[in-house]
Amino acid sequence: MRYRIGICDGDYHYVVNLMEFVNSRKDTGVNMVAFSSVEAIREYLDRNYLDGIMLGESLIWGQEIEGVSVMRLTERRVLREGCVYKYQSGEAIAEDILRCLKVLTVSEEDACKGGAFLAVYSPLGRCGKTQLAKGICCNNQRSLYISMEEYGRRNALGEEILYNLVFQNESLIQLIGRLKNNQYGFQEITGILSYQDIRLLKKENIGWLKQQLFMIGDYGRVVFDIGAAALWSLDILGVMDRIYVPVLEDEASGIKLQAFREVLKGDDYGGISEKLVYLSVPNCGFSSEIMKDFVCKGEL
Repeated sequence: MRYRIGICDGDYHYVVNLMEFVNSRKDTGVNMVAFSSVEAIREYLDRNYLDGIMLGESLIWGQEIEGVSVMRLTERRVLREGCVYKYQSGEAIAEDILRCLKVLTVSEEDACKGGAFLAVYSPLGRCGKTQLAKGICCNNQRSLYISMEEYGRRNALGEEILYNLVFQNESLIQLIGRLKNNQYGFQEITGILSYQDIRLLKKENIGWLKQQLFMIGDYGRVVFDIGAAALWSLDILGVMDRIYVPVLEDEASGIKLQAFREVLKGDDYGGISEKLVYLSVPNCGFSSEIMKDFVCKGEL
């Protein structure tokens, strides 16, 4: 996974050179987008997303960009959270960016031991939500897909898993151990028939599941595919490490997304906005080469 970072500094020549160098390297985990002004960044964010922004020291003061982590590009070494030293190698800058984002810079094999809790959620329909959720699982080792859509299908194991999750029964892990990889190489928890059953789940249930799966360390990705009507409260999203929000570009969708952002400003949902990543999902199958490129080559 590569994280998309905006960079803006008074020395635009430096910005472009750094962007070209970092983007030419596939092992940094960072994909950069160069900007000539903070206003250009805000215009870009109206229709696109960034995981973080680096601003030069002459630009940082008084700049607040909602929902995006802002880092300070310093001209001297500062041992302070959120600071990245300007005059070092491109590889070191990329490592500092990931540190600021609190992303572990470990190998794929080691990352699977700690895992990542991800959600794909959107207030919009027909936006590619399920294709993206399964696409992430399809292209990451040892992934677990958890369907929390409004309607599913009957499945005895899925319903038993839900029951034990609601009551935080430790036998849940044994049930999950019975899951087998599907033809695409990842495991699925499906079969929850109705959103009325899913709404029994609370934030503490999902937090407990996260602890249990972290302790056994069997999954590199745990991806929740969440229907807009399936949550009792949006605070469940606060348990996630990252929340992908598929978007559409029409006016009606923009109104819904703005309303969603306004709701998240409430006191009950502190910190969730900082985890959101808005993105346009390609119209393709989750196991297609197009989705593989989207997930693996810089879009996520």
